[in-house]
Amino acid sequence: LFLARADAGQRNGEACEIDMAAIIRRAAQHLVEPARSADVTITVAAGERVLTRGDAGAIARLVRNLLDNAVRYTPRGGRVEISASIADGKAHIRVDDSGPGIREENREQVFERFWRGDHGRTSSPEGAGLGLAICREVVEAHKGSLSVGQAAIGGARFEIFLPAS
Repeated sequence: LFLARADAGQRNGEACEIDMAAIIRRAAQHLVEPARSADVTITVAAGERVLTRGDAGAIARLVRNLLDNAVRYTPRGGRVEISASIADGKAHIRVDDSGPGIREENREQVFERFWRGDHGRTSSPEGAGLGLAICREVVEAHKGSLSVGQAAIGGARFEIFLPAS
């Protein structure tokens, strides 16, 4: 429904000042129990305030989607790291995991609707392949960028840059 509304040019939510550091702390807190059950450690690194402007609900959904994916695709005993900072006048959010990562040739495809990699189809059959498409839509609606690469801890790294407030 979110993507259909975005396709129709409808945006929900009012623009307000958003503290990305607070949003990532809340998202990580929400996933404490699922991470514990999966034997995955979540580490949060965030400055006092990392401010941007936008739809707070959409930005929270973006962070939850990325963090939930990181926990879901990280094997037992692995870890997920999320951080928020200001870099070059932009709010910078990074989510790293020690999971299988995303092959370089698939790094743009992961943002397509309904696309699921081989690992996603076998390890997480309940997903529909829409989470990262929603993430990309939210970031673009906020005049930012979203990319995926290789994390220093072995898995995927998702990076978001949004205009700082």
